[in-house]
Amino acid sequence: MTTKNNKLFITGFVLPCVLVLLVVYAYPVLRTIFMSFFRAGGVTSSIADWKWHGIGNYVQLMGSKDFTKSVWNMVKLLLLGGVLTVGISILLGVLLSSKANLPGRNFFRTIIYMPNMLSAIAIGNAFTYYVFQEEFGLLTTIWKFFGATPIEWMTSTNKFYAMMFAIIFCGVGYYMLVMISGIESIPDDLYEAAVLDGAGPFQKFFHITLPLMKGTIKTIVTFWSISAMQMFAWNQVFSPLGAESSTISPIVYMYEILFGSALAQVEPDAGLGAAVGVFTALLVQVVYTLCNWLLRSDDLEF
Repeated sequence: MTTKNNKLFITGFVLPCVLVLLVVYAYPVLRTIFMSFFRAGGVTSSIADWKWHGIGNYVQLMGSKDFTKSVWNMVKLLLLGGVLTVGISILLGVLLSSKANLPGRNFFRTIIYMPNMLSAIAIGNAFTYYVFQEEFGLLTTIWKFFGATPIEWMTSTNKFYAMMFAIIFCGVGYYMLVMISGIESIPDDLYEAAVLDGAGPFQKFFHITLPLMKGTIKTIVTFWSISAMQMFAWNQVFSPLGAESSTISPIVYMYEILFGSALAQVEPDAGLGAAVGVFTALLVQVVYTLCNWLLRSDDLEF
C-alpha cells in the first residue's frame, strides 16, 4: 500500500470522529460561550433573536446573592469534602490493598464500593428518610441512646453537611479502588528494602506510599472536583420542593435561570444560564490547574 493510500485510509477512519466531535462538542461549547454575552429567551432560540448584553450577564451573576451562595457551597464541597474523600480513600486503600494482608479485604472492598453502584436518588432518599430523619432516624436514635440532644440535620443550617456526608458515602468506594490500584502498582522491593533499613508502617507510608501516589491522588482530586460541580441530583433529593440557599449549586442555579424560577426572580434567560455554565467551566479549569501545581510529581524511577 502506497503512502498516499495510507493517508487516505487513515483519513477515512479519523474524519468521522472529527466531525462528530465538532458537532456534539465544539459547536455547543462555542455557541454557549457566544450566547453568554447576549440576552436569549431560550436555549433553542434563533441567533437573530439574541440581544447583545456584553459582560452584563457576568456582572449580574457577581451581584446575585443566590449565585455567590451557590459558588460558596460548591467551594465548601470541593475543599472540605475533597479533603475528607481523599483522606478516607487513602486510609481504606492502605488497609484493603493486598500489601496489608487484611483478612476479608475482598468482602470489605465490595461492601464499601456497593453504594457507588446505586443511583444518587436511591442513596439520597435512604439518608433523608432513614438516617437524617428528625424523630426516628438512625443518627437520632444513636444520639438518644447516649443521652445527647439529637441534631436536626435537615434544617437549613445543617442540611448542606448532611448532603455532603451522603455524597462522600456514595462515592468514596470508587476512589478507594483507584487508590488500591495505585498502591498495588508500587513494587514490593521498595517496602522490603525499607523494612531491612528498620522502617515502620508510618515511615513506609510517608516516605514510600504517599510520594509515589501523587499521580493517583491528583486523579482522585480531579474526579472529585468534576463530580462536586455536578451535584444536581443530590440537590433535588435534599431540596425536593425547590432550590434552597443552603444546598444550591451553580448547576441548580443555571437550571433555575434556564427554566425560570422565583428564586432567580427573572424570566427564563438562556444567555444568563450560559454565563453560569462558562463560569463553572472556568472554575473547573482553575481547580485542575491548581491540583496539577500542588500535586506535581517529581520524576521517580523504580
